Amino acid sequence: MLKSKLNICILMSVTFITPKVFSFSGNLPVKEPGVVEIPTYTHLTKKIDPDCERAVQSMEHSIKAGLAFDITTGEIFWEYNSKKECEIASLTKIMVELLAMEKLEAKAVNLEDMVAVTQEASCIRGTRVCLKKGEIFPLESLLRAALVFSANDASHLAGYYIGGGSQEKFINMMNKRALELGMSHTKYWNMTGLPPKKHKYEANISNCMDLATVSLQLLKYPYIREWMCTKSFSFRKDAKMKRSTNTLMRNCDIVDGLKTGFYPNAGWNIVATSLCGDRKIMVIILGSKSRKTRDDIARKIIRYAKPSNLMAGK
Repeated sequence: MLKSKLNICILMSVTFITPKVFSFSGNLPVKEPGVVEIPTYTHLTKKIDPDCERAVQSMEHSIKAGLAFDITTGEIFWEYNSKKECEIASLTKIMVELLAMEKLEAKAVNLEDMVAVTQEASCIRGTRVCLKKGEIFPLESLLRAALVFSANDASHLAGYYIGGGSQEKFINMMNKRALELGMSHTKYWNMTGLPPKKHKYEANISNCMDLATVSLQLLKYPYIREWMCTKSFSFRKDAKMKRSTNTLMRNCDIVDGLKTGFYPNAGWNIVATSLCGDRKIMVIILGSKSRKTRDDIARKIIRYAKPSNLMAGK
């Protein structure tokens, strides 16, 4: 097995109170009811599993990059072009959610804050919850819609609000936080992950290693661990239930998050997590040629890494 250290900072040791509505399944150390402690380490370590490589080798030509590792130990057991910079599409929203959680932790914002829909947010294209100018929603609803539905209008409005009414300020906050986290292969140009408009701005880019860094930071927050495994919910009162864009999470019981992304040039992307059971796994797939291939590779890797959970997963 290949074993080497990769100098990327992952997460700090922090303990957070879980919301009452969230039940975290798994064997993370619990010091008292409702408290989950996230494991501490500062490096990912390569410990490639040749059997796992062989299991997905025939499908690697259908993706641009990929990475799989044990969240508890920090050991990478599969990778493919993991340092390759790729267009990340809606995986952009992972950073949007992280900044929101950090502002919430600092008491700079509250989930109950009411946010008025701007004209610009009402015109955002792509996947959306059809915000209309003048409507008012709690910040929590916007953040949930951005994470679960990948709603571009909700993500844009949440970022605009947290940035103090400035899109440019929030994008600067995104890039500043990326630098602080050592994400040297990441650049954000917008708050949604939408593809660039010609002659206006460039595509948001990152690589698997940087996405591992920001995703692990985000997983510290109990609200995120609650929202990311939501299979469907109603954004507006009395409206129809809307399903999560995370088809892998919806169809595999041992997958509980985290975020998907797609547009044609970027391909089908996912940061998939499985936090149940003894082994906590994260799989990142970038630039897949199809949603099915993306989900099949991630599912196969997770099921390989967690054979004791196969009875629970589909």
